[in-house]
Amino acid sequence: MSSLLLIDDDLSAVESLARALSAALEGVSLFIATDPEKALQIAVRERPAVVVLDLCLVPAQGVESGFSLLQKLLYEDPHLRIIVLTGHGDTEFGVRSMKLGASNFLVKPASIPHLSALVDEALRQSVLLKQLESHTKREEERKLHEFLIGDSRPMKELREQLRFLAGTVQPVLIEGETGVGKSLCARLLHQLS
Repeated sequence: MSSLLLIDDDLSAVESLARALSAALEGVSLFIATDPEKALQIAVRERPAVVVLDLCLVPAQGVESGFSLLQKLLYEDPHLRIIVLTGHGDTEFGVRSMKLGASNFLVKPASIPHLSALVDEALRQSVLLKQLESHTKREEERKLHEFLIGDSRPMKELREQLRFLAGTVQPVLIEGETGVGKSLCARLLHQLS
């Protein structure tokens, strides 16, 4: 079952939004939070597919509290779809939100049909991203086991090292004697990265 996290410092506004979206979206679990710490705890515990986020969560910090939370949420789950819904409709905030990784930016008050359509689309995107990640991991495993045959401890360690190195952006130097498989490892590393 998909889940949605609504984050706004105004409790009555977030509860009203939750009621409206629960009526518009079927089969979606809804969670609400009114402060960044609680929102992050819920996100880590419940792993929602979509977040609707207000930017001004801590009045003393202004919109920076929302931008900070947006970055923390995406750090925890890079595939999370975040819709920024805020009363601060400055174009600069919209551009900054999108650059930081938000999937959409809306100005309050949002039309519930429009917001529910965006949430529905974000839920679909989340499912597709998870399927793609699963497929990519299976393909990586297939390639690693196809070219690096064996289940010995050194072979398993080599597969782990290649997986790790493929996920980095650092240059890699492969050393060893002639015939140990340096070019095979280089080819696999290139294919996996």
